[in-house]
Amino acid sequence: MAKQPPTPIRSSAHSALSDLVCGIDAAWGKGWAPDELVRAADKLFDSTNAAVMATAIILHRRSHPAPAGEDWLERLDHVGRVAPTEHPERLCDALGVDDRTLTQVAGNLASWLKVLPRMAFVCAPPGTIAAGAARRPKAIDKAKLLERVRALLAKAEATQFPHEAQAFTAKAQQIMTSHSIELAMLDDPAGEAPAALRIWHDPPYASAKGDLLASIAAANGCRTVSHGGLDVSTVFGFRHDLDSVELLHTSLLVQATAEMTQLETQWQHDRRRIRSFRHSFLIGFASRIGQRLEQARRLATEQAGVSSDALHPVLVSRSLAVDRAVDEVYPKLSSKRRSLSNSAGYVAGTIAADRASIGPSTRVGRGRAG
Repeated sequence: MAKQPPTPIRSSAHSALSDLVCGIDAAWGKGWAPDELVRAADKLFDSTNAAVMATAIILHRRSHPAPAGEDWLERLDHVGRVAPTEHPERLCDALGVDDRTLTQVAGNLASWLKVLPRMAFVCAPPGTIAAGAARRPKAIDKAKLLERVRALLAKAEATQFPHEAQAFTAKAQQIMTSHSIELAMLDDPAGEAPAALRIWHDPPYASAKGDLLASIAAANGCRTVSHGGLDVSTVFGFRHDLDSVELLHTSLLVQATAEMTQLETQWQHDRRRIRSFRHSFLIGFASRIGQRLEQARRLATEQAGVSSDALHPVLVSRSLAVDRAVDEVYPKLSSKRRSLSNSAGYVAGTIAADRASIGPSTRVGRGRAG
């Protein structure tokens, strides 16, 4: 049977799609990356909007083939796997929508791009690097170190014994802190500037997961900015510290979720309040984990063999550099305090953090800061 040719889209849909493609340059200038536009469109609207956004990004890249870095191209590859088609005339058929719907979706997305908030750059947009330039490869010793840390955290996630998880996670934090201190003492102060990392929080309890990220970041010399309504945080810090934050956040979120699920079967709380229990659990976990990681960091600093007179000015200088990086992008920030609606969940979270994060050699008694 002969295959039906794609239904051509009308001029109104073509026009709306063209307007959307033209608006993408402005998004790049505001710090958004390709995959982030697709993810935000899916979160704020729906999967159809995300698919149209992905197609528009691919069409934009085809008509604007400026040199791009490896990070950017990897993100673009991800978008290419999400886009239902690279051919605008086939978009309606690929999405199963009519011209009117496509016109409306593309028009709404084009309007949305005009009011996008500014974000910190997490990778260089096209046209801002020289042709043929590539991301600087990781040093072999750093790659080995990160692999060692990943292995420790994988063991912490896999074990059924809390004391083993404590030891593995604490050791990972100490290794990363020691390496961070070595880099801080060896690096030319003018040779590296703070960078940014974006972490998107999957629902549910996205705000509490953001608190966990903020606690981990603070313990590793970084700062976080939460973007309301998008369930995303931007972390500012030096590159090695950002690597540490990303690894620890992924692992500790796995550990927290596993512990929370297990405790739910043991605590005799009202099943109707399960959401408040989980939310408060994660807030308690984040609060305690920050104290524990800070203590592991202090221990590693003491064992680094560097005099405080030499180390303190370097750490202060790096901290001020991170503050300046935040202020440059977000000069007017406000803080928000989390409210608790389930004390049992909060207490359970702090206990879980005691079990998950710090080994016996650096254990802190319950009821006081580390």
